Amino acid sequence: MKNNRLTFFFASCFLLSSLLVSCDPGVMHTKTIENASDYDIVIRIYQPANFGKGNYVADSIWIGKHSKTEIYKTQHVGQAAQYKECYTDTDSISVRVIAHDSLHLNFDLSSNKNWEYRLSDTLSHGDEYCDCSIKITNRHIR
Repeated sequence: MKNNRLTFFFASCFLLSSLLVSCDPGVMHTKTIENASDYDIVIRIYQPANFGKGNYVADSIWIGKHSKTEIYKTQHVGQAAQYKECYTDTDSISVRVIAHDSLHLNFDLSSNKNWEYRLSDTLSHGDEYCDCSIKITNRHIR
């Protein structure tokens, strides 16, 4: 009899915790750069010392011409609306055009105004997928 009560208690706790966890909506957020230009570029991400690496895939990221690269990824309990402003959470992001020292990107990747927010998917149980992206073309490099 005591064994059945103990089993019932643990099974109830497991079911209750499963229900509580599964009811919370999750969000997956990415930052993507599409390099539609004719130049290979490298971006450097400078973060405050207390941030560590954070959710960026690396401190230095090579993006080939005519390619798209995900530079940031996070997934947690929350809502996509918290990413609508596309904040970069960095000190700065610099861009270097490979093999063309005199060319530079003519806008700031660190400024959230230059990123475009998109809610890409919402699943029936509340999980949301969103992205902030930038498209770099030849006219952005001078």
